[in-house]
Amino acid sequence: MQLPYSRLQAVVGLLAGIASLAGAVWSGVGYFTAPKVGELAAVVHETRTDRPLRDATVEVLTPGDALVTTLAPAADGWIHYPLREGSYRVRVTHAQLGTETRAVEVHRGETAEVRFELGPTVAMASAPARRSRRGPGPVSRFLGRLGL
Repeated sequence: MQLPYSRLQAVVGLLAGIASLAGAVWSGVGYFTAPKVGELAAVVHETRTDRPLRDATVEVLTPGDALVTTLAPAADGWIHYPLREGSYRVRVTHAQLGTETRAVEVHRGETAEVRFELGPTVAMASAPARRSRRGPGPVSRFLGRLGL
């Protein structure tokens, strides 16, 4: 016994409708569920010239200093990286310009933005103190004569 074409068309139409509804439900579930991750966006520039530092190293760390990932900034100085919700530390290191670390809080579905401006490090703390070979200056001599 052969099925008439009208019955075959009805079955195919019913299956297409069921598939369409299933696809809509699947899309709706994906649309209404909250994302599981947030995003870290960081930009690294040089302080004096405001140029992007592509040769810097960006490390994402947990609060306990466990390394999550190491990244390199793009040509414009930006990095974008998806992260689970939580607290992180972002450390940027450059060979000539030093290191800077910031705390970041990442929330689901949001972007946490951090800006780093690295400049030349001043080595005054490590330089030995210079001693003056001259005697006391005029003010010190005057105060000394007064007995102060």
